Amino acid sequence: MNILGITGFFHDPSAALLVDGKLVAFVEEERLVRIKHANASFPERSIEFCLQEAGINFGDLDAIVCEHDMDVILAHDPEMEPYRQTFKKYPELQAWHREIFVGAKKRFLDFAAKNGIRKAVFAPHHHTHLATAYYGSGFDEALVLSIDGRGDTQSSIIAHGVDGEIRILDKVPLPNSLGLLYAGVTKFLGYTPFDGEGTVMGLAAYGTDTYREFFDELVGRDGHRFVMKPDTAFNKLIDPLCKGIRSPLEARFGKPREFNSDPRNGVDENIAASLQACVERAVADYLRHYIEATGVKKLCIAGGVALNSKMNGQLFRQLGLEDIYAFPVGGDAGCAIGAAMWYAKEVHGQKIEPISHAYFGPAASEDQIQSALQKTAFKITKPDNIAEASANLLAEHKIVGWFQGRMEGGARALGARSILSNPSSVADKDAVNIRVKFREPWRPFAPSILYESRQRYMGSLVHAPFMTVTFEVPESARNEIPGAMHVDNTIRVQTVKREANPLYYETIAAFESKTGTPVLTNTSFNRKSEPIVNSPEEALAMFGATEMDAVAIGPYWVTK
Repeated sequence: MNILGITGFFHDPSAALLVDGKLVAFVEEERLVRIKHANASFPERSIEFCLQEAGINFGDLDAIVCEHDMDVILAHDPEMEPYRQTFKKYPELQAWHREIFVGAKKRFLDFAAKNGIRKAVFAPHHHTHLATAYYGSGFDEALVLSIDGRGDTQSSIIAHGVDGEIRILDKVPLPNSLGLLYAGVTKFLGYTPFDGEGTVMGLAAYGTDTYREFFDELVGRDGHRFVMKPDTAFNKLIDPLCKGIRSPLEARFGKPREFNSDPRNGVDENIAASLQACVERAVADYLRHYIEATGVKKLCIAGGVALNSKMNGQLFRQLGLEDIYAFPVGGDAGCAIGAAMWYAKEVHGQKIEPISHAYFGPAASEDQIQSALQKTAFKITKPDNIAEASANLLAEHKIVGWFQGRMEGGARALGARSILSNPSSVADKDAVNIRVKFREPWRPFAPSILYESRQRYMGSLVHAPFMTVTFEVPESARNEIPGAMHVDNTIRVQTVKREANPLYYETIAAFESKTGTPVLTNTSFNRKSEPIVNSPEEALAMFGATEMDAVAIGPYWVTK
């Protein structure tokens, strides 16, 4: 059975193909059209890639599944505050809202009909996140949390996954949304919402929970649930449908900030820290109730808020979890995978194969790489061992671009489209930020660690393959990897197993043989505000425009 899942229309469109319960292809549209997030696009090129990768056409599809229930949104939103008051005051906003979702529904159904796809289905949004988290994990039993800005009529759903079945335990209705509150603070601090939340998370480590009382007023409790006033999450800061509704952030802290390359001014970093601590408390309180009720101490998590690796790490430690699986494409792009999973399991009862790596995107053949290299003036060699050549240069504190195999999905580079550096030096981290990524020098990077050495640097034996959970580095190892640690001595880690990515594993192992450290600093192969590179041409263009020292692209070694 061939099931195509998509997300589109709003932000981060993508497509995924599930064949007999196994994910065979996934890519985000931004990687193919070269526009970050590809907002308001339909994932036509992503769909084309998925079909080509599987060698099938539209007629071979059993279903196409979209990760939003448009009819539910159209029925719900006009009755939800603060939309109810704004739609009453500004009828044109309700007309615009209706046009958006009716248009999205029509485009999806028209696409299916035009291409002769047998069945077109709308999936409940949070159920797609739950599917990626639980089925992706491979756990027999776990608590499963989908936590997002919004999904249809909820911000969060928690479930009990057991023996391959997902049983809903509770739903947190809109307008109670930690994700939208975080997006609002992101905008207030001068960053782009639904993009810059990771920067705010990084900034939080420089501040203190100075404004706890303020944020506790914004995010209260009804028993174990978090509750919020409508204008806390839905206001004109990030939602044009909320015309005239002022954010409580503006009432407390004044005008929204302009972008500042260094926002550490004694206030803004404390806003970020207080927000982060507030979200961590709210989610921990919510989960604690269900851990006590079920006795289950494994957690699977997805949704936009689940991209908050610091929160995930805090949940792991504070709640005494036995294991945690945070899906690598936790945001809405990953819902394409979840939509296909949900339909395969819920409608057809198919068993879903777990997801232990994220390498489901396009790859470049050696012929394609050679063709791209022939158009450049760079020095090109073909070493006997590309892993060894890379490790040699990294041991000399050089910066290496890494373009190998199928592209990973999600925001984190995982050893397919990466920029690598030596973790033993903060100066190396600064060089990557300033000379290659062209971003703020205070922002951290993350380490890739050999699986067998994880306890030495994480203080834990869990497997964390996706850079979606942070751990505190034991004091004994901190002097080894200062370039890969954040200011609070935490790391957003990728543990690398040989079977998941043999060549990358060999590169880290070769680096260990030269330095004694089985760790590389790994960041995504892109510049600030650009998508991760997809083609050899894009990788070489970035190499030429930055101060990287070399690129390992397929079996070839490229220098200037």
